[in-house]
Amino acid sequence: MSFFNFINYNSFEFPSFNWNNFLPPTYWNTSFNQSLFQFQFQQPEFNYWNCNIDTFTLTSAKQTPTQITTPKAPTTATKPKTLSSTKNIQWWVNLGYNKQKGKELMNFMRPKATGFNGNCVGVVRQAINHVYYNGAKHYTQFGKACNVGRDFLSTDSNFKKVTGVDLASINVKDIPEGVIIIYGPGYSKKYPTCGHGEISDGNGKGYSDGITHIKNEGNRTIKELWVPV
Repeated sequence: MSFFNFINYNSFEFPSFNWNNFLPPTYWNTSFNQSLFQFQFQQPEFNYWNCNIDTFTLTSAKQTPTQITTPKAPTTATKPKTLSSTKNIQWWVNLGYNKQKGKELMNFMRPKATGFNGNCVGVVRQAINHVYYNGAKHYTQFGKACNVGRDFLSTDSNFKKVTGVDLASINVKDIPEGVIIIYGPGYSKKYPTCGHGEISDGNGKGYSDGITHIKNEGNRTIKELWVPV
C-alpha cells in the first residue's frame, strides 16, 4: 500500500534506518517507498512538508522565494547637444539673448572694421564699453584674443557664455547679430598663438578691426560664444 501520495515532486533523500521501529504496530512489516517523502513546489510560493518522527505527523509551511532585483544599466554620459535649433531666434532668446543690445554692438563695429592690424579684441572691447558703459569702463590690460572670455567676459554680467552644446556643429549663419565669437590658437598664421575675437553681424560675417567670413572648421573651429544679455 502507499502511505503517502504526492504529485509533481522532486527527489528528497532520507537517512537509512528501519521505519518499522517508529511506526505503530498496525503498520509494521509494511513496505514504504522513501521517495514518497518529497518537496512539492508551486510558484510563486512553494510548500514543503516536515515529518515529525516522534509523533509521525506531517506539518506544512509556506515560503516565498527571495525576490531577485535586476540591476539597472549604468547611466551613459550625456553628449553635448547639437545646435540644429539655432536657426530659430527663440533658441537664443531662451539663453538670454538681447536683440537690441546685439544690434547696438554691430552698429558700433561696422565703421571700426578698417583693416586687420592685430587689434581685434581691442575693438570688441571698445564696442562693449560704448554700448553698456557709455565709454566709462576702464579695462585692465589683457592678453591673447583666445583668452577674452577668461580675461573679462566671464566677469561681465552683460554677457552669457553658451554651454552644453557642441559648438562645432553650429551653422555660422545661425549666430545672431552682436554675439561675440572667440577662436583658439592657430586661427591666424600671422599670430599663431593668439587666436581671434570678433562679433557676428547675423549673416555669417564677423567684425573686429577687419571683416571675415565666420569659419567653424579645422584651426578655425569656434572655441566660445558669448551672448549679449
